[in-house]
Amino acid sequence: MTDIRILPRRAEEYLAQLLTLAQEIEAHDGHRALEDHRWIDLTGSAGEPTLGLLAIDAASRSVVGYLRLSSSRKGVEFELLVKPDFRRPIPAVAKMLLEAGLREVDPASRVSIWVPNPEASQELALVGAGFTPDREVVQLRMPLPASIPETAPNLQLRPFQVGKDEMEWLELNNRAFMWHPDQGDWDLATLEERETEPWFDPVGFLILETDGVMRGFCWTKVHEGSEPRMGEIYVIAVDPDLVGSGTGRGLLAAGLDHLANARGVTTAMLYVESSNVRARKLYDSFGFRADHLDRRYVRQGRDTSADNQ
Repeated sequence: MTDIRILPRRAEEYLAQLLTLAQEIEAHDGHRALEDHRWIDLTGSAGEPTLGLLAIDAASRSVVGYLRLSSSRKGVEFELLVKPDFRRPIPAVAKMLLEAGLREVDPASRVSIWVPNPEASQELALVGAGFTPDREVVQLRMPLPASIPETAPNLQLRPFQVGKDEMEWLELNNRAFMWHPDQGDWDLATLEERETEPWFDPVGFLILETDGVMRGFCWTKVHEGSEPRMGEIYVIAVDPDLVGSGTGRGLLAAGLDHLANARGVTTAMLYVESSNVRARKLYDSFGFRADHLDRRYVRQGRDTSADNQ
């Protein structure tokens, strides 16, 4: 029997067990269980409204599952962690956590959840709770140092300047990613939040500038403590007017070179929409290969107007 309890944001009683749970999942699945900004939320240093639900095994009194809930202008986001030994043969822990989480949410709210490399049991629990697959991204990896294609131009780049480049970068980013559901609507608060995170390093935030105008960027990120030592091409884009000019190849080459030579990274990774054929071809030409697929599931809000009549 598994008991569900609500975890207050700063509940130090269970924090150590949650960190152990995340590390066990990472060792089993081969990728991080929580992104860096989730760790910040979990330890209580971020300001967004957050609720945590724990699945505690009655026999061992240990944490075997965790569901994080957070609200944004796009709805409610879930993040689910389940101890590998408690995923099969039936997804009881995941099912209980999802049902408990949905009871905490306004029925009219849209709820989304990302699942890295979903197993059949996880998908079964999500579909049973009313979620449907909505979007897929692929995590690509390659060893460093990279063998740079001859078609990649050698660009002169500079580091991002905190306190000066924010507004111009936001304009370029949002224009380049106008089509993207997450990256194309950043605001100053979003960028400044990233600037405060422990991994942020302006030296690895490479800017392409022509005649004083920002024309492209390659923002890198190092995952400290990962094994192997891993660096990420976090965000990369060029001015839409330069698409097809080879500038993207030059930016990617510069980012990989920075990760390998300046930060001693031995494995590079990035995320790309599974449907982005142009980007996949670029990354394939550098030697990136698929490591795993992450899938987003969505539960659309229910119209409650009839309930109130």
